[in-house]
Amino acid sequence: MVINCRVNAGFVSKDSWVQDLGEGGGRIIGEVCHFIDLIQYFTGSLPIRVFAETISGEKGKYLNEDNLVINVKMKDGSVASITYVANGDKSFPRERIEIFGGGKVCVIDDFKLMTFICSGKKKGMKKFGIDRGYYNEFEVFFSAVKDDKPIPVDFKEYVFTTLATFGIMESIRTGVPVNIDNKISIL
Repeated sequence: MVINCRVNAGFVSKDSWVQDLGEGGGRIIGEVCHFIDLIQYFTGSLPIRVFAETISGEKGKYLNEDNLVINVKMKDGSVASITYVANGDKSFPRERIEIFGGGKVCVIDDFKLMTFICSGKKKGMKKFGIDRGYYNEFEVFFSAVKDDKPIPVDFKEYVFTTLATFGIMESIRTGVPVNIDNKISIL
């Protein structure tokens, strides 16, 4: 499977709490991690390697770390890219996810419109309001706590999302790919 995630995230000031590494963690920690989760969900696999590069040079009000391309290799052999930018235009759509595999394509635009393409034909389009899953996430979590049900996401997935996210930061610092699967041996 090949997955492309493009995020036109918009500008956030250097002075914002979001950018404070101690409070908001920065946009990679606070936002990009969700796209690692999404890639894991679509592939059903864990990330084993990440490589990231930011824009460079003086960009005025834009932080280099808010404008980057990330490549992710998954354990099942799938690959994904995340293009995350803060220096785009607000009027351009925020998110586009493209999933290629098995002779089929799925495109998700702004989590409002999903299109499936197979054998040269659009198999269906589904329009829905923006749903990034927040409500369902809380509902499942509180149900698990209240009714003593298992949480549907394996703890290992949380760990690997975290390792991949920190690996992205390390890759930006070092300029080399970071292997995730050898970072932890207890799982």
